[in-house]
Amino acid sequence: MNETYTEQRYVPRRLSGQRVVKVETIPPGQRGEGDAPIARELILVKVHLQDGGMRYYGTTHAHIDASLRMVIAINPQDEVLRTWEQVRTDSKPRLIIEICPHEAVADASACLPNGKPVSDDPDITEALADCRGPGDCQPACEYVRDVVGVEFRIVVRNAKGEYVNRLATAEEKAKTARAIYFDSEAEFDDEPTAEMYLIWEAASREEQDEDED
Repeated sequence: MNETYTEQRYVPRRLSGQRVVKVETIPPGQRGEGDAPIARELILVKVHLQDGGMRYYGTTHAHIDASLRMVIAINPQDEVLRTWEQVRTDSKPRLIIEICPHEAVADASACLPNGKPVSDDPDITEALADCRGPGDCQPACEYVRDVVGVEFRIVVRNAKGEYVNRLATAEEKAKTARAIYFDSEAEFDDEPTAEMYLIWEAASREEQDEDED
């Protein structure tokens, strides 16, 4: 990055109220006639929106990181771009899904690691919304599990009779998924399968909570 473009940000998953469907970069000197009037020494970042609209940005550096998201260098003086999500350098889970395996009240609900509601993080809110979108939800749920990062937790009573919040076991995940989706023929003893269903359930719960609000 040069002396002007000194910070990095993720290109958002949504801009101007529209879902971002594609991000492409065009190196300096390779632009077409109709491309945006961005300084020609910069990389042109073209952001395609769901409604067919387009947004253009200039940068000195762009790459896709391990989370499979586009990262661009920005000028920190840009009041709009500096509000975009900062690039994460840690691998800690960004989402907690708390499960309850008891048949009468089986549940999977989501919150942030600090205990606050998912709605406090627009990026995770959007990722969970993708899980309940039309079509095959598995890629979206895998994104939440593998890229956002999920920690499955459960509240249980220990040997002293005290309630503790700890990591859920594979068996507890399977039992919860089986209790929620009792009509399903899915193989919940396969831990990744159980996790996909629990993420989808937590995403559905978020939608219900939004409707109630």
